[in-house]
Amino acid sequence: MLPRLAKLVLTKLSLKLLIISELVLIFTIIALLLPMRQQMRGQIIDDVQQKLLAIANTGAAQIDGDLHQQINHETPWDNPAIQTLRGQLARIRNANPEVTYNHIYTFHRMGDRVYFAVFLHEEDDPYRPQIGESYELQKGMRAVFDEGRSFARDLYTDQYGEWISAYAPIRNSAGAVVGLLEVDEDAPKYFARYRAVTRTTMALGFAALAVSSILGWFVLQRLVIAPLQAVHNGMQALSRQDFRHHVDLHTHDEFQELGETLNSLATELNAASKIQAGFFPNVLPTHPRYQLAASSIPCDAVGGDYYDVIELPGQRIAILVADVSGHGLGPSLIMASCRSALRALIASDAAPGAIIERLDRALAEDLATGHFITMLFGILENDGNFVYTNAGHGPAMYASKGQVRELGPHRAPLGVPMPPDEDDQSTIRLRTGDRLFISSDGVSEAAAPDGDLFGHQRITKIIANTESDAGTVVETIRERVDHHLAGGKHTDDITMICVDRI
Repeated sequence: MLPRLAKLVLTKLSLKLLIISELVLIFTIIALLLPMRQQMRGQIIDDVQQKLLAIANTGAAQIDGDLHQQINHETPWDNPAIQTLRGQLARIRNANPEVTYNHIYTFHRMGDRVYFAVFLHEEDDPYRPQIGESYELQKGMRAVFDEGRSFARDLYTDQYGEWISAYAPIRNSAGAVVGLLEVDEDAPKYFARYRAVTRTTMALGFAALAVSSILGWFVLQRLVIAPLQAVHNGMQALSRQDFRHHVDLHTHDEFQELGETLNSLATELNAASKIQAGFFPNVLPTHPRYQLAASSIPCDAVGGDYYDVIELPGQRIAILVADVSGHGLGPSLIMASCRSALRALIASDAAPGAIIERLDRALAEDLATGHFITMLFGILENDGNFVYTNAGHGPAMYASKGQVRELGPHRAPLGVPMPPDEDDQSTIRLRTGDRLFISSDGVSEAAAPDGDLFGHQRITKIIANTESDAGTVVETIRERVDHHLAGGKHTDDITMICVDRI
């Protein structure tokens, strides 16, 4: 019986193709599923870590370190310092509604233990920790207290479940670390969709295997291999953060459901780009002596460029253009952290050089992964003076009476080690008809198909014509860059600000 069956298999082409197709399908499912599961899991953990670090860093900067020093195990619940700090903690949580009230709190340190200081539990909450209640230093906490740097823990498990946590140092007015802000995220809710995709993929793979045994190679190729490849392409696009990719399947089966699941996940991530767009000014300030225009176009769903225009007392205007190295989701998260820290520092009314130096220190942990930020930040006075610091940023130019000169760097980009100097800044004077132009290097480095860069000379020629207004300059440069690319794709974010003295 068995020899006759083996002979039948070896002489029937349809059975040979069926066996080959089954083996191909089995190995395809394994080859797609195993690496993608690890990639998706790692990407989810990394994204949550970066989000929590941004929240922790921004939140720690808002905690009053001097008040925090006053809290100890004998401090009563109704102490004014406790209630003030609870209010600050509540504002941080309200600004980040995805963080639950019982997953954000602060600690003091004594030796190898940490002590609860401030939390959002109500006094009658049976699960509320006690002020001064302690436990051993967790992984990364020692670095926060000893080195003053933030830390994001990898996925870990304790008696309460799976967690991802971020710690940031709380500093007093003297700059000393006096506490630690912890923000936790319950990991299972982030992995629910990941597990659903995994289960669905496995179920569909085995279902397709059974169907292919009956319908043969042709049906397998048309109804399984092709849709599976489309799903694979969707997973690959998701792993490289291409949220505009769409899995277009109309098979009316589980493959279509899986494709729609991936499309839904991509849509949610693409919403991050709209949130990022909200970081830029909706309307530029109006000023009787200046005309302003700006534009920012990311090359991916989210970008690493950032510009801001902030009105200050005395009819002054703070102007900033920054460029985080690289582009995509990682730099965009660093940019969000930069924006929050910078806006907090601007309120101190310090000089631009001092603000950039303090910002560099505040972002040290975010930039520890190898990223850096070029930035030009300055204050435009009502009388035409522009006091600025250039941290390795360009193009940055000043046009007056048809002559254009570049605003050179004062220091290295943020994240590049250098001796501290809070006085690195310059002042230029804008008179009527003068122009200030700042952009990211995505403008000057836009490359034509033959490799020719747009370059500084083309920018200089456009901004030297002070007969055209600031809005026309920005629109002209955008159009000229698109024409220069000749239909090619932007490979970097394009951001620019133009200011005319009128």
